Parts: sequence; C-alpha cells; structure tokens
Amino acid sequence: MNAKRSSTVVVLSFVLVEFAMAQHIDSVNQMKEVNIVRKQATHMEMKTQNVELISSADLQKDACCNLSESFMRTGAVDMQYSDGISGAKEIRMLGLAGNYLQSMYENMPGIRGINATFGMEYMPGPWLQSIQINKGTGSVVNGYEAITGQMNLELKKPQSAERFFANVYMNQDARTEVNLYGATKLGEKPWYVMGLVHGSVNWVKMDMNKDGFMDNPLHKRFTAMNRWFHLKKDGGMFMLVGDVNFEQRQTGQLAYDFRTDFTKQDAWGNQLNTNHVALFSKTSFNFSHESSLGIQWKYTFQDQHGFIADKLLRSREHFGYLNLIYQNEFTEGNTIKVGGSVLVNAVQESLATYSTKRTEIVPGIFSEVTFNPLKKLNIVGGLRVDHHNLFGTFLSPRLHLKWDALYALTIRASAGRGYRTPNLIADNYAYFFSHRTVQFGQLKPEIAWNYGVSLAYKFNLAFREGWIHVDFYRTDFERQLVVDLEQRDELNIYTANGKSYSNSLQAEVSYEVAEGFNAKLAYKWDNVKVNYKSGLAIQALKPQHKVLVVLDYNWEKPRLLFTANFVWYSKSRIPAVHADEHVHANYLYTLNMQITKKIKEQWQVYVGAENMLNQMQHNPILSAEQPFNKAFDATLIWGPIRGAMVYAGFRFVLK
Repeated sequence: MNAKRSSTVVVLSFVLVEFAMAQHIDSVNQMKEVNIVRKQATHMEMKTQNVELISSADLQKDACCNLSESFMRTGAVDMQYSDGISGAKEIRMLGLAGNYLQSMYENMPGIRGINATFGMEYMPGPWLQSIQINKGTGSVVNGYEAITGQMNLELKKPQSAERFFANVYMNQDARTEVNLYGATKLGEKPWYVMGLVHGSVNWVKMDMNKDGFMDNPLHKRFTAMNRWFHLKKDGGMFMLVGDVNFEQRQTGQLAYDFRTDFTKQDAWGNQLNTNHVALFSKTSFNFSHESSLGIQWKYTFQDQHGFIADKLLRSREHFGYLNLIYQNEFTEGNTIKVGGSVLVNAVQESLATYSTKRTEIVPGIFSEVTFNPLKKLNIVGGLRVDHHNLFGTFLSPRLHLKWDALYALTIRASAGRGYRTPNLIADNYAYFFSHRTVQFGQLKPEIAWNYGVSLAYKFNLAFREGWIHVDFYRTDFERQLVVDLEQRDELNIYTANGKSYSNSLQAEVSYEVAEGFNAKLAYKWDNVKVNYKSGLAIQALKPQHKVLVVLDYNWEKPRLLFTANFVWYSKSRIPAVHADEHVHANYLYTLNMQITKKIKEQWQVYVGAENMLNQMQHNPILSAEQPFNKAFDATLIWGPIRGAMVYAGFRFVLK
C-alpha cells in the first residue's frame, strides 16, 4: 500500500478485518490513518458454515456484563436460570443444553469440563471482540466435541485493542462490576502486550418474592488476563495468554450465617469457592504462500469446593491440550488441512458420599479438505479419528456445503457426528438443590449426529438492505445422558440409548427500516424429545416456541443509541407428577431497554432496565419455608426468579 494521509480498507467479515489489521501493523509509520469499515451482517457471508456473528458493539447493547448475559438479542441461543437458588444461567442452542455446544477461545478449547457450571459468568463481555456462533456440526480441526455447534470467543487483541478501556456497572441490587484493560507496543520487533482486569461483587441480600431465600447469590470475583503477541518477519505469529479467576459464591436463606460451620446451621445455605488458572499459546510458521504450520497448546487447572446444605462438594480438574495443523493450498482456492492432537483430562468429583475419578488420554488425527468444484459451490469435508483410553475409538465425519444459488440467495447444508464425555456432578449442579434421592448411572460418552440446512436471502427495499434467514437442524442421539425428574422425590441420571432427538426450526428477518433504525424479528420452534425410562416425552422445563423482536435506533446528532428487545416464550412442560397447585408454567414475556449517550470520543454513559414487564415465576422453590423437608425442591425452573431491575454504567476509552 502506498503511503497516504488517509486510507480505507473495506471488508465483509470479521475474519478479514483481523487479516487486514495484521497485514498493516508494520506499515503504521507509512500511513497517517487506517479506517477499517466492516459491512455488518447477521451471518458471516463468506463462511461455508452457518455462522452468526455477535460483535463487540452488539455486546454493549446487552444489559451486562458477562458471557452468560450476552444472548438476549439473538434468536439462535436461549438463556434461562438453571435453578431457583444458585443464580446460575444456562444456554440452549438447537433446543439442547449448552453442554452440546463446543465452546472455544480463539479456536482452542474454552469453557468445558467442571468449568462449564459457571464458566460463562467468568468471561467479561467487555473483553470480547466478537462471538462467532456456528450452528450444526463444527470443523474436525477443533476436536470431536461439537454436536449442536461451536461457539468461538474472539478476545480483544493487544495489536488492535484500545490503549486503555474502563467500564463500571451497577444495578439496583448493588451488584457492581469493574472492567479495565490496556494495550501497548514494545520495541520495533514488534511485540504487543495487553493486561485485563475484572472485578465483581454483590453484597446485598435481596428477596423480592418473600420466600426467605436470596434471589441472587452474594459473590466476590476477581479475574485477570495477560496477553502477548508477536508478528514474525515471515508473516507467522506467536501468541501467549495467561489468566486466573477466583470467586466465592454464597446463597441460600436470608437467615444463613456463612461465618458459622454449615454442620451447625438451622438454616439452608450453599457456598462454592472456585480457583481457576489457564495458560495457552498459538504459533504459526509460513513456509511459502501456499503452506503453513500451526501449533496450539493449552493447560488449565480448576478447583471447586464448598457445600450444598449438609452435603460437601469438591471438584478438581487438570486439562492439557496440544494441536498441530498443517495447511496447504494445492490449487487456487482449494486447501487441505491435516494434523494431530492429544487431549489429557484428569477429573475428580465428589458430592456427599458419591465420588468419581477418571483420567482421559485421547490422541487423534484429522484431515479436512476445502474445494470448489464449481464457481458458486464450496465444499468442506473432514474426518477425524480419536482413540479414548477409557471408551475406545471415536470416528467423527463432518461435511459442509455452501451454494450461492442466485445472486442474493445462499444455501448451506451440514452433517456430522460428535462425542462428549459428561461430568455427572458439574453438568447437573442445578439439579442437586432438592431433597430428591439421587441415583447415578454408569458414565458413558454421549454420541449424536447432527444434520441441517439453512437459507440466507439478501434483499434491498427502498435502497436499504435486509436479510431473511431460515434454517432447520435435527440432532439424533445414539447415546445420551438423561436427567430424569419424572419420578416424584427422585433424581435419576443415567445413559439412554437411541430415540432421543431434537428438531429446531428458526426464521429471521432483519432490515434497516429507516436511516439509523434497524429491526429484527425471529421465530424459533424447538421440538425436543427425551428417551426417559417412562417413555419418550417432550423435554421438561423448556419452552417449544420463541418470538424475538430487536429494535435499535441510532440518533446521530445528539449521539444517542436506543436499544430494546422483546422475547415471548410458550409454556414449558412440567413433569407430570409435579403438575399440581404448586407449579404451573405460564407464557413468558420479557422486555429490556437501554439508552447510551456518547460524550465526545472517550466517554459513554448508559442506563437501562431488564425484565421491565416484571415477569416472575411464582413459587420457584417448593417448600421454601421448610428447606429440610422432603418436599423441598428448587429445580423446577421455567422463568425468571428476579423481577424488574434498573442499572447504569459508563465506559471510557483511549484509542
């Protein structure tokens, strides 16, 4: 690029934005200004897979503040409370729990294992550059664990992040969060370094429904991350990232005294202490314009200990991962990736008298080919073979097709097989908030096939762009871990073979109604049936229908941004033996709104409200007044347990 006072690079996808930034790092001294302009689209148009992008600007339109609260504006992902006590939130995609969605940090293993219980709360939203949600089976390069899809978190990069960023948030419950980060360049090599810090505290006990239990847990959380990046002369790169997280979470009855030993309490309480450390790295070597080698590795350690009422809880995990990827472009536009990986996972879990321990060693090899037999047809086919030391060989075929059928119509299709090894306690933490008798079955890996097709149509109306997306996905389980609440006073966790399935249909329209005014309307139908011991039945506590409306208005002159999202959910099925006067699922409506004011270039202040229609589930905790009674149960959750809530905050940026 010739030296100019002002240059503009126009790109169509997030991936190309990163590429453009990386290619011009060494040219900063030759260019006075580089403007990156990205055409915003609901799906990443150039990807073969069906991918939805949530950008950092989108994340700022959600109320707060961590990953679990970042999906209120998307039709693809649903979020709800997992129980009536812990404050944990769970996500669902294609009608199934978030456990079946492979989570990654920058295309490496992310939130998984025992960290899956609260791991989404430990990732601050302001640290994220984007969230890429891939519906359907994922790439074999990233492992065998993707069943309903992949969620890749791209964090802010030290080579492109703001020099300094600060964000402070507080809501009416006195929950307070602070996010800080800074980035700088070291030397002329060049090296880039970035430090990120997050702190969150909630110290006020709230009980809006007057059942004697805290609506939200008390917590103290500290998270820090350090990132290093180096761009090599051959075009390769080196990245090293380390992060730590510490949290104490306390909840239960208002009368519970956490300074006193839990064995001496008359009240009901729950406490969980979490210590998490991670270190990961990526290195790439460019041998020529056509070929390169990538090396990825990661190590994480997590320890959780605490209690649920009178039951001691302890979990510990060591996780190690190494992935080698060789890529070659054998003809123009046609590439092959081959490589191998090894995963080592040592897990210990115990709750009361039940305990389990395992060490998984899983070496694997893979190959993935991308080719274009026709100008408008793109095919990505992959196969990986992994050998699990405890469960034998995993065979994971994957196929993705993309056909630009017409100028404005794109059709995508995918099919593939995935596996995951569940954690009996961490995966089902929310179901232990009752006095049900717990029965654990034998641990076996879950196996499922996923098939899907999607259509994306771009239209122009009154010189403004709009999109129509329609997709359908089916997941068939060969083997599934079932959480069975169908029998009164029993919690049965066992492995069921065959029959369980999920059908998910989604239709979405987005359009710029007027200059600065964007609207999105989405409908989703999830038909999920589980092979319980009592027979095949619709999945309990999960609604089948969802309608989402998202409205954004950018009032340019006063620099105000108005955002709102409205969600309607249909009724959920309550397990038949509990469908009495105590628990009645209802239709659910939620409305969130936010106003953001931009002051000069450095400051943003925002105020907003969540659940403005004050929708709440009545009696979220059965027998709350007698928590040691056999009828006590906080697991039958289908709606919010907290009513309307207002919040405010500010952001400060130095570019």
